Formats: sequence, structure tokens, C-alpha cells
Amino acid sequence: SVLAYTGNLQVRHGNSLVLKAKLTAAGGGKIVGDTVTFVFNGATLTATTNALGVASVTVTAPARGTYTVTASFAGDATYAPTSTSASINVT
Repeated sequence: SVLAYTGNLQVRHGNSLVLKAKLTAAGGGKIVGDTVTFVFNGATLTATTNALGVASVTVTAPARGTYTVTASFAGDATYAPTSTSASINVT
């Protein structure tokens, strides 16, 4: 399985920040109904993939700076675990 971060990479502090990731099978098919865990600014948040294989959560952007978001999928009986990370710039 492959997890790609597709959410915001830049946002103004205090605004809504969408953390989003797309989970696909190695062959490219969407993985629906599985849990993706996001870790951002000390918080752990979870979301379930929708019909497009996308999981998302919305948070309030913290103080100015650069933050790392990590998205992970623990795997299941069919799909292997995977994770990804991205840098988010809060201005």
C-alpha cells in the first residue's frame, strides 16, 4: 500500500488547516474504509478513508513556524503498513 500526503502545505496561523492523505494499493486501487493516523504538533488524530481512498482531518493552524505532519496506516489483513510525512509552513 502507498500513502501520499495531499493536504495543505502552507497556511496562515489561526486558519483552518486540512491534513489529508490518499491511501492506495500498490497497483493504484483505492483503499476504502481504513484508518489513517495523523500526528501534527503533538496531537494524534485519526480519520477513515472515504470512497476515493482519502482520509482528512481539519485543525486550527498553530503559531508561525515549520511543522512536520506524519500520516500512517497500520496495515490490515490485505494491505501492508505505510507512512509518509510532509513539512507545513505556517505564516
